[in-house]
Amino acid sequence: MAPVHYRRANELMLLIAANPATPEHVLKQLATEDDPLLLEQLAENPAAPLHTLAHLAGHANERIRVAVSHNPKTPIEIIYTLVYDVSADVRYALASNPLLPLEVIQEICQDENPYVAARAQQTFGRLTQERTPATNITITLQNIQYKKFTAAS
Repeated sequence: MAPVHYRRANELMLLIAANPATPEHVLKQLATEDDPLLLEQLAENPAAPLHTLAHLAGHANERIRVAVSHNPKTPIEIIYTLVYDVSADVRYALASNPLLPLEVIQEICQDENPYVAARAQQTFGRLTQERTPATNITITLQNIQYKKFTAAS
C-alpha cells in the first residue's frame, strides 16, 4: 500500500511544481529535492524564482537545463550561459525556441555542431520572415478583406 501513497504524493508534488500559482517559498523548497522530473517541472514554471532558474541552469541533468531554456521568464544572462552549454541537446532546444531574441538565435547559428547550427538558421529564417513589417501589413489586409467579405454576404 505504501508505493501507491508515494506515487500519489509524487504526482501531487509534480503538479505543485508546474503550477504558476504556487507560492514562491514552496517553489524554493521544491528546488531542494533530488527528483529530476520534479526539477524539470519546476524549471518550466513561469513563476519559478530567478535564482532557482539560475541554479537549475547549472544542473547536471541536461533535461532540466533544457526546461530552463524553454521557460519564458529565464533571464537573458542565463540564456547566454546555455548558448555555450556542453550538451548539444540543450543548445538544440535553444535553437528551436522562437521566443528568443534574434541576436541569440544568430549566435547559435555559429554553433560547432552542424545540427544545432542548422536548426538555429532554420529558426532565424522563420522568425525574420514572421517579424517583417510587410508580413504584418499582409495579415492586416487579409483581415480587413475578410471582414468586408463577411459583411457583404
